[in-house]
Amino acid sequence: MPAKDDSTLRSVLRAQTNKAVSLEKGQIVVITVALALAIAGQTDEAERLLKELLTERPKDTLLKHLWAPTIRAAIWFQAGKIKEAIEELEITERLEKGGEFIPQYLRGLAFLRLNRNWDAAREFDKILNNRGEAPLSSLYPLAHLGKARATKDISEYEKFFEIWKDADNDMPALVEARKEYEELSK
Repeated sequence: MPAKDDSTLRSVLRAQTNKAVSLEKGQIVVITVALALAIAGQTDEAERLLKELLTERPKDTLLKHLWAPTIRAAIWFQAGKIKEAIEELEITERLEKGGEFIPQYLRGLAFLRLNRNWDAAREFDKILNNRGEAPLSSLYPLAHLGKARATKDISEYEKFFEIWKDADNDMPALVEARKEYEELSK
């Protein structure tokens, strides 16, 4: 059953990203689509779009030093090459404030995967302490969850639950967070 769900998700993602690119082929749309594809593990398509962007705009500083490394890091992360993802994200640090928390969040997830919990918490704090940089970002509540996982802090889980109190009860992140919270509360 998971394979069917996974292939359905891939089909929907491909249809939606193709639609977005066909409606508007602007740089921001293509970057967003490439990033979404990379995060979803559609690496060939993400790499193709990234190559196209870099060919069209070879001198674009934000593209070269923020978005391209972020997309590459997402590709490495999905491939299980976590150290390479972190190395790629080092390039973004100078400009990451323009990345709407995406580089910090990916870096935090990568540190969590390597059990470098202090480093992960520091990355999630960059998001939590600077919400004004992207006040509507969905990564803000997820940073609470990431920090809760890094620190095993019940109060961080509770902050996450408060922010997502109106979320659908079957959202995977929420379901997993509840399980983790219950384990810590024992």
